[in-house]
Amino acid sequence: MAKYYRILEFRNYDILLPFLCYECGNCCRNYTPQIYRDKIPKISEHLGWPEDELIKMHKVAYLSEPRKDCPFLTEENLCSIYPYRPSNCRLYPLETMLHNADVDCKGYKEFRRIWEKFAKGRQYFALRNPNDNLNKPLRTVPNQEWPKLLNIFFNCKPSSQMISKFMKIKGNFRDVVD
Repeated sequence: MAKYYRILEFRNYDILLPFLCYECGNCCRNYTPQIYRDKIPKISEHLGWPEDELIKMHKVAYLSEPRKDCPFLTEENLCSIYPYRPSNCRLYPLETMLHNADVDCKGYKEFRRIWEKFAKGRQYFALRNPNDNLNKPLRTVPNQEWPKLLNIFFNCKPSSQMISKFMKIKGNFRDVVD
């Protein structure tokens, strides 16, 4: 099970919230990401496919109606171009949440449920990927805030895997960022 972290930026502190990927592949079903021409050579080389074949295969999948599954999704529900995946794939689940899409994915549903509880009633918050701005330091949650945050978290009925990952964050976040 892969794990990724997203940052919930609040006014005075940041929270790292894990996103657990159960490798179901549902985020790639009925969806083909847009791939920019400048990425084609690296993807082509990575897959060992001729560029024109890659472009043709991607175009057919991208323009199909009804939508086909991503052509880069393997039978094992893994991304065959993961190191070169497009930015909209890198932003998952944030991109999906921004567009109010509903993906039948255990990890997405759990992440969204927890994020919505943390964000509820807040005047200021933002979501971002920890790798988006490596120069921006994370602001530690003050000790007096943790009881309130843990109460919100546990009221969401998180999975044991989510509890484990989130509790690691309570210590030093720098040790857990992927």
